[in-house]
Amino acid sequence: MQPNFNSLFSNLPDESRVWLYLADRPLDKSEEEWFNAELGLFLNSWSAHNKKLQCDGVVLFAQYVVLVVNEGVEKASGCSIDSSTH
Repeated sequence: MQPNFNSLFSNLPDESRVWLYLADRPLDKSEEEWFNAELGLFLNSWSAHNKKLQCDGVVLFAQYVVLVVNEGVEKASGCSIDSSTH
């Protein structure tokens, strides 16, 4: 069964902004575990203009990174979006 938005991000509204990043290959288990740990650290500190973003993220199928922001609370800025690729 494929995950849907509501099951993955039940704490965020359907109108949330979504970014999808694709790795050039599937991650192995240790890489995926490392990435999920780093993703959690990033999401806990992700902000726009010094305001915390209401956000979430997940690695799907060992190859896709999905980031989500509730822009009804705070909009992601250009700099904050750029930081998601670092």
